[in-house]
Amino acid sequence: MAPLHNFVVFINGLEVVFAPPASSLTWAPHLSLVIRSGEEEVTVAKGKINHNISSASEEEIMANKGVFILSLFCLASLAWVCSGYVPSDASSENIFDVMNFGAIGDAETDDSPAFLKAWDMACKSTEPSTLSIPDKTFLLNPVDFSGPCTPVNINVQISGKLIAPSDMSEWKDSNSWISFHSINGLKITGSGTAEINGRGSSWWQCKKDEKCSKVPNTLLISNSVDLGVNGLKFIDSPKMHLVIDSSSKVQVSQLSIVAPEDSPNTDGIHVTHSQDVQITDSFIGTGDDCISIQTGSSNVIVSQIKCGPGHGISIGSLGDVEEAMVEQIHVSDCQFTGTQTGARIKSWQGGSGFARDITFENLDMTSVEHPIVINQFYCNGGHDCKNQIRGTSSKKVAIDLACSNTVPCTNINLKDIDLTSNDSEKEITAYCDGVDGTAASVKPEVKCLAQQL
Repeated sequence: MAPLHNFVVFINGLEVVFAPPASSLTWAPHLSLVIRSGEEEVTVAKGKINHNISSASEEEIMANKGVFILSLFCLASLAWVCSGYVPSDASSENIFDVMNFGAIGDAETDDSPAFLKAWDMACKSTEPSTLSIPDKTFLLNPVDFSGPCTPVNINVQISGKLIAPSDMSEWKDSNSWISFHSINGLKITGSGTAEINGRGSSWWQCKKDEKCSKVPNTLLISNSVDLGVNGLKFIDSPKMHLVIDSSSKVQVSQLSIVAPEDSPNTDGIHVTHSQDVQITDSFIGTGDDCISIQTGSSNVIVSQIKCGPGHGISIGSLGDVEEAMVEQIHVSDCQFTGTQTGARIKSWQGGSGFARDITFENLDMTSVEHPIVINQFYCNGGHDCKNQIRGTSSKKVAIDLACSNTVPCTNINLKDIDLTSNDSEKEITAYCDGVDGTAASVKPEVKCLAQQL
């Protein structure tokens, strides 16, 4: 490629200096012209071309810009062609703003058709693309953003608020309100104002009244690889807030997930049939598990989670319908406040499969009803299931290990656990049945386990 040079052009006595675009920009379709005089800048087309006008007054520029814009743009294009500049395939990212596709953002108009149109363009782009959602309030009926998409990376940038229909009939028997399917390289990122509100109160009451057998989740991501979800606030999902299903290489961070303590089945993050998942640095307080890890999942790392209210961080429940297979789960550096349970592993009576290589460590408990619960669970693979767990219990039974006498829990190893009652005048205890394993430095004492120094 020939070297790129600046070009000086005189139009009506105005000197204009054009500089070639950066190599990351594609030629003509993505260029734009910026006319600058003093501190004022006027953008005339897409993109940006650096130049300055040195011999004209601001009044001349503003008065004549409409006359010579086209001439400047054409001369700039000709200059780059003559210089030997070849357009680069590595162009700047395409941004598809939902407002340019008919979205209103008034919290009343259904903006889902505009979102789907913008998504279609972003998904078909031949370059990295972004679906941009500005700082407005958008009402969305259930939407399904499907792939596969052409770009290697596709971003969803949320600055505004997304609200679900308040009328349950508008959900049209959907399993999820917002879903992303078969999209590799997907990154969903929120700014400080980003919010996803499932408006789930009517669903909760319907569930409590036993009138609803099917309740939708808020956000589902499935059958995808290389995912990122961060910087979002979830509010009041009808059911689970974020579901990761049949996906791998997933990064989830800096989320806030909130729903009332009595809202049924409102898990914060639900992971199923997924591998290589990291969930970090988030606050979750709902009516069910802060995080639940289900069958088919492996190599899941959970850290720096503030959980409460809710049911703690749970493995399972496992073995209800299909054979359970969960392994390589590591939960560390988490805080539990006012939850029903802290670290919990649960399986269905009579289920089959395995759950192994599971570690809970360095957990802080404050007024947790049952800090440690293992129910119908195998824990093997030579790793401690629990260690370095400390805090207070609001119930008498702080450690509850309830396993089947027919198929007992084996290789349960507890270490470095220090739990006390949140009432200084009361004592706490441990319960265990159908359990085989060891305990070292565990308070309260777990008498069914072999004591180690």
